[in-house]
Amino acid sequence: MTTIRRISTLRGYGIFRDFSWPNDLADFGKYNLIYGANGTGKTTLSTLLRMLEQRQSVTAGSATLVLDTGEMSGAAFDGATVPIRVFNRDFIRESVFPVNGSDVAPIYVLGAENVRLQERLNQLRREHDQDGRRLSGLRTKLGQASRELDQLCVSHARLVRESLRSADLPRYTSYDKGRFQSHAEQMAHASDRADHRVADDARAQLLVQFRSTSKDKLAVLPELLPEVETATTLVSQILERSVVAAAIAEISNDAELSGWVRAGLEVHRHLGADVCQFCGQSLPPERIAALELHFNAEHDRLVADINNAIDRIEGAIGRWDPPPLPRRAELLDDLASEYQVAEQRARESAKTGCAWFEALRGALQNKTSRVFVSTQLQIDLPTVDPEDIRQINDVIQRHNDARDDLAARRTHAGERFEAGVVEEALDEFVRLKTECDALSGQVKAADANLRKVADEVRDTEQQLIEHHRPAEELNEDLERYLGHSDLKLAVKDTGYSITRGGIAATSLSEGEATAIALLYFLKTLQDQRFDRKNGIVVLDDPVSSLDSNALFLAFGFIQDRTSEIGQIFILTHNFTFFRQVRNWFHHVKGQRKDPARRPARFYMLDCTRSGDGRTSRLTALDPLLEKFESEYHYLFAQVSLAAADSTQQSLQEHYVLPNMARRLLEAFLAFRYPQMSGDLRQKVERVKFDPAKKSRILRFMHTYSHADTIGEPAHDLSHLSEGGPVLRDLLDLMNAEDPAHFAAMSELTGTSDEEDEE
Repeated sequence: MTTIRRISTLRGYGIFRDFSWPNDLADFGKYNLIYGANGTGKTTLSTLLRMLEQRQSVTAGSATLVLDTGEMSGAAFDGATVPIRVFNRDFIRESVFPVNGSDVAPIYVLGAENVRLQERLNQLRREHDQDGRRLSGLRTKLGQASRELDQLCVSHARLVRESLRSADLPRYTSYDKGRFQSHAEQMAHASDRADHRVADDARAQLLVQFRSTSKDKLAVLPELLPEVETATTLVSQILERSVVAAAIAEISNDAELSGWVRAGLEVHRHLGADVCQFCGQSLPPERIAALELHFNAEHDRLVADINNAIDRIEGAIGRWDPPPLPRRAELLDDLASEYQVAEQRARESAKTGCAWFEALRGALQNKTSRVFVSTQLQIDLPTVDPEDIRQINDVIQRHNDARDDLAARRTHAGERFEAGVVEEALDEFVRLKTECDALSGQVKAADANLRKVADEVRDTEQQLIEHHRPAEELNEDLERYLGHSDLKLAVKDTGYSITRGGIAATSLSEGEATAIALLYFLKTLQDQRFDRKNGIVVLDDPVSSLDSNALFLAFGFIQDRTSEIGQIFILTHNFTFFRQVRNWFHHVKGQRKDPARRPARFYMLDCTRSGDGRTSRLTALDPLLEKFESEYHYLFAQVSLAAADSTQQSLQEHYVLPNMARRLLEAFLAFRYPQMSGDLRQKVERVKFDPAKKSRILRFMHTYSHADTIGEPAHDLSHLSEGGPVLRDLLDLMNAEDPAHFAAMSELTGTSDEEDEE
């Protein structure tokens, strides 16, 4: 059993600025009553003990409790296992009338026949906790894997979106992780992954294609090699030809002269002249005839063929020097690099071809002076690779084809780029997706199992809770307490709702709210989760603002429902309730035995003001408050003690006796003769008692309880020593007037002649 022995220290905690348990203050007992006015620290103490119940560490100030198991610091309350229940304003606000408007929590009552179910419930709760921790761990792993998968999809989707963003092709403007994940899942299930693999340089080329703009169509180049071969054949044939005629040797061997003579012959023929237009001399007819034989028709045809061939070759040179190549800027951007390589090879071929044409032209020019001789072409045919021109024409043709369907080409490039990005991340995507799917399955299975266990826990709890029965019992208590059955606690789900006339109650009176809260708290002490015999119960002002009738009813419930509690603390400022509890505690078993072993202890809160402000401390209850029901009881006891033991008292101790005797007699006669008012003597005269003794009683009280003059030297204080006999006369007077009352008072104050025994 765990009990609280003392509050060792309270420093900087509420109104307790620097409290230490006094050495002469008795430790807490099983029953503890703490009396104090409002503002002296009762709520502070109950709040401290509720923090112990709620396992909340003390952070404002410091506190130390002494339990029977040792000291406990307020900072260690979060690890406490003390079975304690506290009724105070916090309990009412949090458990009975919560700010959030939720229903009242249920009360769990365990019968002896349900021990097996309770053991099963405890086992299920352990399984539920273990499964919950496992599920939490799996969810953490799933969350981590999901975040990694999400980051992978987000980063690669961003790469695709930012690389392929285009105003005229907006399909990638909103490309997100969902589209990337969908594409990756499709590729993972297909068997054509290798078809989508794109190297880095190819990926760059695809981006160039995607970003291409429209270009003009380009003309393809003519075939160079056939033209070279045709020209070579033509020249070879011309060189092999010769003119058969009466050749004039000096002209035949001099090409320049031959040309000059032939031209002159044509001039003279045209003019019909027989005189030399150069020297003015007559032209011999035989010379003209010889020249005409030299320059016959065959000669003219060969010369004409030579000149025509030269013209054709010069035309070829004009076509290929420089070669008719388009500028790189005229091609689509993605073909530019490929075109650059082909362009260089085409230029080399054109250069080779032009050099060959130049050689053929030279050969023809030489032939003009050697038309009478058949010659051979003495130069080798150059190496002109026809693929050089075909390759560049292929690039140009692809440019023209792409230019005709640029949108489809760009779309294809974008799709290829996207697929390449997906393929590159596919291994990591598949790994993370597989991990997420596996963990998701495990989470689903663990969650289903947890729900199954939770359902079994609820079913078992329902068998144990039986909170219908506590609700019915609470409603019976409420009806007895309030005197009507309007207010009830209705079972709702796993708790109670407060109803009035069958509908949700609103605007409860303070008395109704206090009744429900107190009765509910007392009922929770039967909760299976609370060990009554070893538990601690704290009640802080449980009858606050109740009228006298409700107060006595509440006291009856408290006394009945806490009878088996291991340790109880009651804190109150209500004097009427204080008296009820004090009388209850005075009569608990063992209270009249050895003071050191008394189960009930009485305390009060003493609040003082200093330079630092108000401060409170816990002290022993003043004897006047602890022992006597009222001042009248206190006076009766003091007079009885003084009358029985007057010989042992000093004059100083006798000094207060006349006043005490007078107040006791006045109170007694006011009760006996309530219809009389005024002088005490008149009331005393009504009493049937020895007149001499009545006079002595009156003289004793008048002489020593009044001081309407300054005392004279002749006033002998030693006469106070007769107080004992006078007080005995006073007690005899009261006994004579009302024997039953006198006997009851003697027994109640413990001054009867008979000894009380437990």
